[in-house]
Amino acid sequence: MTHIVITDRQAEKARNYLQQGYVAYNNWELDKARMLFRKSAVTDPANEEVWLALLNVSQLDEDRKVCLHNILVLNPNNKEAEQRLRLMENDTQPADAQLDVEPELQFLRPDIQDSLWRGIGWVVSAIIILIVGVLMVAILIQPLV
Repeated sequence: MTHIVITDRQAEKARNYLQQGYVAYNNWELDKARMLFRKSAVTDPANEEVWLALLNVSQLDEDRKVCLHNILVLNPNNKEAEQRLRLMENDTQPADAQLDVEPELQFLRPDIQDSLWRGIGWVVSAIIILIVGVLMVAILIQPLV
């Protein structure tokens, strides 16, 4: 398995995202919790707790499978994750079947992350256009007053 090395600053940032995600989750702000858990997973992908948290708020089966796979890469002894993944995949292979390749961490669909940032970009652009429009109208109206 490829070892992921993160700095102390990255680890702290990931812990902060995780804690903020728990707060959002406890306040039933599931979209916010999902976003914060994703940020934590990107910052520290080798943290099993992050993938467990993200598993609980993921809406898509594909994302849940990624979470379960990563949990098993990080902790092959997690029988619950193994069972849930097997049920999701409806796999008939024995649980102890060995793969020829070494397992690697997977990442969530980048299109979801990209669409989130694209949406934020659109909102910021719309706000800037609105502000510029209001200023232009104010400048045009001022000589008439």
